[in-house]
Amino acid sequence: PGNQTGNASSNVTVSTTAPTRAGYTFIKWNTAADGSGTDYAGGETYTLPNSGTDTLYAQWQINTVVGLTYDPQGGSGEPGDQTGDAASDVTVSSTEPTRDGYTFTGWNTVANGSGTDYAAEATYTLPESGTDTLYAQWQINTVTLTYDPREGSGEPDDQTGDAGSDVTVSSTEPTRAGYTFTGWNTVADGTGTSYTGGSTYTLPNSGTDTLYAQWTPVTTETPDTTVPTETTVPTETTVPTETTVPTETTVPTETTVPTETTVTTVPSGSVGLVYDAQGGTGAPGDETGNASSDVSVSSTEPTREGYTFVGWNTEPDGSGTTYTAEDILTLPLTGVTRLYAMWKPVTDTGSSTQTTVPGSSGTGQQLPSTGTSNTTELFILAAAIGALLALTLRRRTT
Repeated sequence: PGNQTGNASSNVTVSTTAPTRAGYTFIKWNTAADGSGTDYAGGETYTLPNSGTDTLYAQWQINTVVGLTYDPQGGSGEPGDQTGDAASDVTVSSTEPTRDGYTFTGWNTVANGSGTDYAAEATYTLPESGTDTLYAQWQINTVTLTYDPREGSGEPDDQTGDAGSDVTVSSTEPTRAGYTFTGWNTVADGTGTSYTGGSTYTLPNSGTDTLYAQWTPVTTETPDTTVPTETTVPTETTVPTETTVPTETTVPTETTVPTETTVTTVPSGSVGLVYDAQGGTGAPGDETGNASSDVSVSSTEPTREGYTFVGWNTEPDGSGTTYTAEDILTLPLTGVTRLYAMWKPVTDTGSSTQTTVPGSSGTGQQLPSTGTSNTTELFILAAAIGALLALTLRRRTT
């Protein structure tokens, strides 16, 4: 208030005008600066001195309801508010908020980061009144998408981008021998989400995502032409008992070769193993599996009259690889592998000879001939001719 004057020892009224001070509240007047004298409030009566000038001193109460708050700006887990005396110093909290796809970089007095930066444990001076706010500052994460060819090659390069942003799945397709590429999946076994080249993929909020190549085995239905290797050669010779010398010998020349073609069908997605009994019966059933996988050769043995089964071979004439029951055989990348039965003739050394035809191990399959041996036949024929000549000479003599 303005100064007041009057007669010595006269009374005046203390002004009701209250002064102001930043960060403080005016509470009264006092005759001593430190508040140890007589208090006066506005409107009270004050007696002027007998001479000279008296002074009243303003008394102040510091404001304590000032504060500092933290705004996470889309994050969570921000520090609690801080309070203190007006214009006093506080320490910035070390608690850091979090936000998906972003990294916290500190605090700033302006939301867009154009004000004063503050880090954890820095000193901050509270306002003289009211509340100040510090705003979290964020850096968006850079994340990655990778492609796993799963035993293939030629996969696309990695792709990077901002967390949570969209990228286009690469149209580059990897390759793998014996397989066809069918697309990508978020899980190696194909139980996740499927993606194809050109589709949209949303990157993760942090770290790296992987897409796994999906493969289907290449299969080919290979026709199998089975030509039996057994040839039936009639060997029986009939010798007439009359004395007439036969002049014509009939030798069957016709050989019947079955022309039937057997087609082995392999289920889609598989390759196969086929057993060819080569004239026998009771061959094991066909087997199927994945390309290049291992199977055990069947223990089932076919049978053939007059022969003993001795094993299997990858070639009909026994010139390939030999396999026996329970041996491990690796299936092909495509189509079928064929195993051919190998036979050994059951021979009777007293009444038969062995006829060799291609198709068995060694030099060929041994087929037993039937009927009388060649030596016996010639002997009977010579005897018949002799008897005929003797009869002729006897008739001429008479």
